[in-house]
Amino acid sequence: MLGSDGVYAHPTDGRLALQLSTLPNDPLRADTIAVVAAQVREAGFDIEPVIDRDIFEGADAATSLESRGFDVALFAWLSSPYVSGKVALYRTGGKQNYAGVQNAQVDDLLDQLTTELDEDRSAQLANEADRVLWQELATIPLYQVPTFTAWSSRFTGIVPNAAGAGPLWNSEEISLAG
Repeated sequence: MLGSDGVYAHPTDGRLALQLSTLPNDPLRADTIAVVAAQVREAGFDIEPVIDRDIFEGADAATSLESRGFDVALFAWLSSPYVSGKVALYRTGGKQNYAGVQNAQVDDLLDQLTTELDEDRSAQLANEADRVLWQELATIPLYQVPTFTAWSSRFTGIVPNAAGAGPLWNSEEISLAG
């Protein structure tokens, strides 16, 4: 039943509301939560923001990602463009499998992916795993934070890299222009 506040309510479970947990001091995430809350409000449910300093603590922290003590969580994974670097996010029992994905087909594809040497076959395996994960809706990527690299023309060898290694990933090749 739709309540007078525009939020649906279940007769015994109460208002349809989810807590959305994130870390403190991140204006982009705060803005994201505000946008999401406004959009889901139109669908008749509430998002209650939760600023959680313990989100990355271990399983013994009641509201951490590892303990799955959240309704919805907004955070970032830093990685590389290589799919094999993200295997722990989706493998059954994977260290960062915070959504608790358990899918034997995905596990098999990821196992093959991490040992495949042929780039075309590796891409095919990654795409197959991705299709299955999207069917499960294991996680919902909202956006990718853009990476900007700026430098003076006095330097040579600087090559932008969006991976978690950052702009100094090839520091041994950076030098002052001659």
